[in-house]
Amino acid sequence: MAYKLAVVGAGLLGTRIAGELALQGCTVHVYDGSPLTLQTLHSIVDQQLQQLRDCGLLPPDQQLRGSVVPESILSGAVTDADIVFEAVTEDLGIKRGLFKDIASVCSKETILCTSTLSLALADVFADISSPERTLGVRYLYPVYLIDSVEGSFHQQTSDETISRVQEFLKSVKKMMYSRMPGEQPRILHQEEALQIQKMNVGWSLETNATLAHHDNGQK
Repeated sequence: MAYKLAVVGAGLLGTRIAGELALQGCTVHVYDGSPLTLQTLHSIVDQQLQQLRDCGLLPPDQQLRGSVVPESILSGAVTDADIVFEAVTEDLGIKRGLFKDIASVCSKETILCTSTLSLALADVFADISSPERTLGVRYLYPVYLIDSVEGSFHQQTSDETISRVQEFLKSVKKMMYSRMPGEQPRILHQEEALQIQKMNVGWSLETNATLAHHDNGQK
């Protein structure tokens, strides 16, 4: 299945989410309210990939298999999205207002994911009329080549929503684990993150080589 994905917020986390998903072959529509931020989006993702190449975590010639598409209008990013990943500042008013705006223009089937570290999901999604499609999905920084994704749920998150997100993450070689209520979010320290990335280098090279071979065979 080809997913339409949206990332809302093109800061440090949002650019990495978009870059990682595009590296795995996805088309990612990225919205940010700052025109300057959108103008530099591609160059920032390119810099992130170059850092991975310089560290030996990606081959020297590795490029994105998918694409990152800047969107200056929110509806352009989220209207037909299957999944929206929010990656804005940790402020309840900002997140809550943003999701209200997203819900007003996206499909009722669109899954809405927040990256919050500590805010209550019920508060973040308080203005969403169908809260069963909402949950927390937090990509562990530095995102690239980190195969674990933290999921958090509230009482109204449906099993179907969780299953759909798990299915998507599996398609990009990631696995979602659950953060229980009251449990502290997992923060990767630099050395720990680097060890995980190194462990996943072989998987990344093998996966991308296999996918490239498959793509060439379809041409």
